[in-house]
Amino acid sequence: MVIGVPGAGINGLFYLLLSAVMPLEELPRTLRGRSTFARWRAIAYLVGLAAAVALTLWGEYWVFERVIGLFQKRFVGVPWARGAAIAAEGLAPAILVAPFLVLGAVVLVVFVLGLALRLRRSV
Repeated sequence: MVIGVPGAGINGLFYLLLSAVMPLEELPRTLRGRSTFARWRAIAYLVGLAAAVALTLWGEYWVFERVIGLFQKRFVGVPWARGAAIAAEGLAPAILVAPFLVLGAVVLVVFVLGLALRLRRSV
């Protein structure tokens, strides 16, 4: 998770995933005639907001890559600068993947705890 970058943490990722599922959840209601235009308008707003967050994160990653490239060109031959650039290049993908791993771990722990509580209740 990245501290200070809105939408890049576990909460932002959870919001993005929930926003992606909302239209799929509302579609059966629409087919049964239980949905309204106001509900779809709210869903469209939230999906648009999630898309803006996702595009912002992509833009931040893109800028990060460009800054690393400029850093490498500017400080050619400086040993510590080359090491810093290599470390930053390795860190960029980790920054992108870390929230997915953390959210997956949280979901797995919650599922296992729920299963354990159900088993305990049945015993």
